Amino acid sequence: MIKRLLLGCLLALSGWSASALPPELASRIAAGDGDDRVAAIQQALAAGDESLGPFLRALQDGRVRIKGGQVLVTAEGAEAPTDGEQPMLNNRMRREIDAALSGLALLSQDRDTRATALETLRDDADPSKLALFEKARTVERDAGLRAQLDALVAGAKLSAADAGQRRAAAAELAGSADPATRARLAGEAQRLGW
Repeated sequence: MIKRLLLGCLLALSGWSASALPPELASRIAAGDGDDRVAAIQQALAAGDESLGPFLRALQDGRVRIKGGQVLVTAEGAEAPTDGEQPMLNNRMRREIDAALSGLALLSQDRDTRATALETLRDDADPSKLALFEKARTVERDAGLRAQLDALVAGAKLSAADAGQRRAAAAELAGSADPATRARLAGEAQRLGW
């Protein structure tokens, strides 16, 4: 307990803060193989970890460093120290971070933020984000946004590995009047030989 308190004081004085994510998960997101990093982001999304958003924004802002095997985050507004290794963010990681942040925005209290997130995610109905989409759908109060979430959930299921889920999603989307949804459904039907 005293060690943690001292570490916290030292980090605060140095401009560093420890990540609020579990250390193992923060390390997997910040460093390593691209597939492992993406899987770690998906794991945190599926768990609904509220500390993921601030951590991903810190990554985007260049405020995350790896030093001595630990992932450290500088406070927002503080100048990032030059010591420690900065995690590499290639285009794939940037896309994954953007999609994850949009996914987390689906749970925002602000309707406009949720609407913007849905616009961003409309063409990214990734089955790995299905748990997050379903969670957002269960708490959505706005009927229009809920309908968009229904389509997003069905779209994610349309890309799922399970054939039964894909067929159920196709049946659900078949009645959609949205041209983009109909085009996606037609493409999936052709791809899968339906």
